[in-house]
Amino acid sequence: GANYIYATPSSMIGNVGVIAYAPSIVLPTEEILETGAYKLAGFSVREFPLVLETIFQTFVDSVRESRGNRLRISIDEVSTGKLFIAAQAVEAGLIDDLGSYLDAIDKAASLANITEYEVVDLTRKAKIELQITAESTGYWIWISHGKIPESIIANLSELGYLIYYVPPYMVENPLGFYDVISRRERFYDEMFRQTVENTNATRKIFIDLSHRNVFPTPIMMEFIGKLVEKGGKILFLKSNNFEEALKAKPSALIIFTPLESYRGEEIKAIKQYIKNGGKLVIAHDPAIDFPIYVNELAQEFGFVFGTGYLYSSESKYGIYRNVIVETFENSSLTKDIDTLIIFTGTSIYTNATKIALTSSDTKMAITDRASEHTIIALNGTVLALSDITFMLDPFIQLADNEKFVDNLVDWLLCDLEEREG
Repeated sequence: GANYIYATPSSMIGNVGVIAYAPSIVLPTEEILETGAYKLAGFSVREFPLVLETIFQTFVDSVRESRGNRLRISIDEVSTGKLFIAAQAVEAGLIDDLGSYLDAIDKAASLANITEYEVVDLTRKAKIELQITAESTGYWIWISHGKIPESIIANLSELGYLIYYVPPYMVENPLGFYDVISRRERFYDEMFRQTVENTNATRKIFIDLSHRNVFPTPIMMEFIGKLVEKGGKILFLKSNNFEEALKAKPSALIIFTPLESYRGEEIKAIKQYIKNGGKLVIAHDPAIDFPIYVNELAQEFGFVFGTGYLYSSESKYGIYRNVIVETFENSSLTKDIDTLIIFTGTSIYTNATKIALTSSDTKMAITDRASEHTIIALNGTVLALSDITFMLDPFIQLADNEKFVDNLVDWLLCDLEEREG
């Protein structure tokens, strides 16, 4: 690290951490061939949080070692990614003094014991070649939508710079790659729906898609497959005639993260369906949207999903938003479960039965209040889930996530007299 660090008074210092695009889950094509299972994405989706945590810890260790006893705040505070204005950074020991670019040059010369020198700006050639303008010698290349134009890569190569591995999904449309993927995903999704809807199973599970619900069909195959294997018939509700559909008396209705309001008549129909013994799963994922529309419905059954996400610096899988859950109420839904891992979940506020709770060190973003937070709750035959990702492939394979999905499938398909109250 540097021997001595200056910053101008208006500088913002800190923000120690790592940001990375998670590997894409991509379908193989016959147009593009690759030589290994992770060549397209670069990493395992399931293991990527652990990779990110390793990189992060390397960064934090570097800060700890380079600042040494000059660091006057805890390494835990450094690790939050918090920003400090320059004067605060001096007090915290993240930098040594306030000063200008010229002060830094003079200090470097002093430390090197030289009095005559010439300053050479090594970034000048890069800025000219890449046509990047900046007010200081440090700059960011911000690529819109996270995609790197192939022209930038070509220019960097000509300049002889070190090029890191860049997976295809980070480059703007290489060989029409994403057009192919998009077409195949749409075809696959439609074929899947037709196949499932034409099964001869008798226990119908309705999944609402009529309110712009976010239900990631291609990566929900474990959940859907288990339902079908145990005699369920999946029907996707895509029409506006929601009330009429519920008259078919499905075994269960599943509502994932709606992006539109439910009309009063629809809510009334759902409540009547529940009164007649139907089962309802309401799930919200804070990584998708604010809980505005889902709460309009959820509050009718005694639930409110929190605004923000849960995180923990202690009980985590890889990064801080992947929270480990180990406290459970005795229930058929939690049978044989010791640990769940949720991925950017939120808190459920309710007076109903709290099926699963986080540890007391878990915090809620925005409030930063540490507490036990409810992530799964049950009110009669209405179940609330504060995360969707933990049920998706491949995250379902972690901890006891798959066992919970097995229990959920059994609960959805069981008869009224077999169900818990």
